[in-house]
Amino acid sequence: MHENRVVSSNGHIGDHFPSINPNGGMPLIRCLCGAAILLVPDIRAMKRAVENHIDEHNKMNQKTRKGYIPPAKVRKILVEQVLEKASEQRIA
Repeated sequence: MHENRVVSSNGHIGDHFPSINPNGGMPLIRCLCGAAILLVPDIRAMKRAVENHIDEHNKMNQKTRKGYIPPAKVRKILVEQVLEKASEQRIA
């Protein structure tokens, strides 16, 4: 769906940002559709980004009906990744 694209905290999908280094740059979480969502330290902004992606994901599912994934499953997968990545970050 959105392979090699990054979803911003406001839910907009854009081209892959070259400044994000997948081997040690800013942390990303990935949806099953291939979209990357930037992990941000603001919990409200992160929640918005996940929910906005779920809305986008549902719109794509409604259009294509290919590979339907229920919103609850998408949310669970993304939230698990957020918690895992957050726990890996150093506390200053």
